[in-house]
Amino acid sequence: MIVGNVHRQDSAITNAHLWPNHTKGKGLTLFGLDTDEVANPRNFLRLQKQIEHAFDHQQIVFDPVFESSSSFRLKIVVLDGELLKNKSTLFRTVLLKSGRRKARRVHVDFTWEKLNGFMSNYTFSSALKPFTRVILHHYVQSHIFAASRGWIVPQDIPPSRLHALELARNSLDAKAHADFTFMLNHL
Repeated sequence: MIVGNVHRQDSAITNAHLWPNHTKGKGLTLFGLDTDEVANPRNFLRLQKQIEHAFDHQQIVFDPVFESSSSFRLKIVVLDGELLKNKSTLFRTVLLKSGRRKARRVHVDFTWEKLNGFMSNYTFSSALKPFTRVILHHYVQSHIFAASRGWIVPQDIPPSRLHALELARNSLDAKAHADFTFMLNHL
């Protein structure tokens, strides 16, 4: 779970597709993946439903922050400023806070403002990490969409592409990196 252990009564959790299921995998070959990979567990993130909805509508992105060449954590970035104006609690979660003597549980109410910039506690590593290529594609496409909606300024798009390319260097083999670079340059 990206944001910790969510209280069941506060929120519904879902297995959110990174690459949409309704495509039946069409388009995944651009990333060096087979069409049947749409059902691969690496094409899912466990998300609270409101986060999934915002992800599906390109209002937020997950920014992979690499800790090494083979492991990363996800940072949530809100692109739609209207979400940040909504001050209501989306859900409540339990996080562990380190103290001088021991870690303690802390209940945290999450709003979109608190989620913006939130770094997941979970480190993805090994062959079971989500498809980074698909996350990066969503990252770039969402920035382009956000600029078209006036949520961000168009000048933010080139840095997002450069950032995605840098992230791709850490996540892909040489051929996949070349294919991904070609695709990014032709968006």
